[in-house]
Parts: sequence; structure tokens; C-alpha cells
Amino acid sequence: MSKEKQIFSPVLPEALQKAPGFGENAVRALISWKGEPIWADIVPAAGEITPESLQIVNNELNWLWENFQLVKDQFGEGSELLQEKNENLFEGETTFTAEEFQEQMILEAIQLNLDGSQVTSLQVWYDDGELFGGASVLIEMKGRKLTGIEIRD
Repeated sequence: MSKEKQIFSPVLPEALQKAPGFGENAVRALISWKGEPIWADIVPAAGEITPESLQIVNNELNWLWENFQLVKDQFGEGSELLQEKNENLFEGETTFTAEEFQEQMILEAIQLNLDGSQVTSLQVWYDDGELFGGASVLIEMKGRKLTGIEIRD
């Protein structure tokens, strides 16, 4: 097992707790991602979380771990968000390099929406590090493809 794999912790049944605001059967777990604690929220369309659905969640999180560059690219050189920030600087700010921009974005949570035995969408939430006035940045994926990115107040 590589070092990269060792610093992602899967969602374990004993770590599950109710996820307030996501529906009756939604659960969350605090997991480690690159040594930092983040929430993994699991929101089923119907029914309870089963060992099988938890395995699907962990498979999806593992895929995300192995392909996290897809997410990181949304903050990289030439990204729409970096361009938007550099076109709308706050007073006293200078333009950001991709590296500076990426350092400000802080991963907060991952949300997995389930329908039966499949993940219907995967959302990766970031704290904007005050780049956009204290908003959250949402990156959404469906079928393991990027489908949207937006800034949410």
C-alpha cells in the first residue's frame, strides 16, 4: 500500500452518526484526508445505509482519492475560478498564482448521494479561505465526471 493510500481513511460503520439537515437516513463520518479531518456525508435516496452501500461509498471515496487531481485542477492554472478571482480582487490584493490560490482553498466535506447501489452524485466542498468573501466552493461530479463548480454564499 502506498503512502498516499495510507493517509486516506475509509468510512467505518462504527464512525457513522446522524447527518443533521440531510434527511432521516443520512449519516456522516469524520474521516482523515491527507491527515486532516473532514466530513463524509452519505445521503441515501431511500432506506438505511447498509454494509453494501457503505462499501460502495468507500469504493467511490477510493476512486476520488486516486483521481483527486480532477478536483485540484479546478483551482489550477487556467481554471475559471482562478481567473474569476484575479479579475475581482479585493482592495489591497494582488493577483494570485495557481499555487497561492490552491493553498487558500480548504477541503471541508465530501457528500455522496446514493440511490440503491450507486452513487448518483459526489460533491466536494471547500472553504474559500476568504478568497470570495467567506463562501463555500462546490465541485459536483456525476458518473465520475465533473458536472459543475459554483461558489455558494
